[in-house]
Amino acid sequence: LSHSLLYAIALNQPSTSSLHFLTTATFRMVDQSEVQADKAKGSVKSTVGSVQQKAGELLGNDSQQAKGAAREAKGDAQHDTAEAKGYVQGAVDSVVGGAKNIIGGITGNNEQEAKGKAQQTSGDAQKSANS
Repeated sequence: LSHSLLYAIALNQPSTSSLHFLTTATFRMVDQSEVQADKAKGSVKSTVGSVQQKAGELLGNDSQQAKGAAREAKGDAQHDTAEAKGYVQGAVDSVVGGAKNIIGGITGNNEQEAKGKAQQTSGDAQKSANS
């Protein structure tokens, strides 16, 4: 949300519930520990698949080579999906925190402003960890 839109909302207060939603919104789509666990599982699966693929190559076993390549691809996909979820969660936290920060500043609510800054900073860190 733009600074001017938030300012207009705070001044005009179109409805108490709208302002309340904007100032208290918290979105938790995924748990970050779940994201990290899925990233790790995907990495392990990918590594095991790579080893299986190499073993199949060394032994001349086309079936094991193909199974290893498929397992590696599944692991990569699991890792990448978890990373995307973590990044999106970070982006949401960053935007919502920024909105809380701005509204807290406009309304003079120092506690809300500080919580917004903290949520925004946390969201930025989540985005960085999942880039």
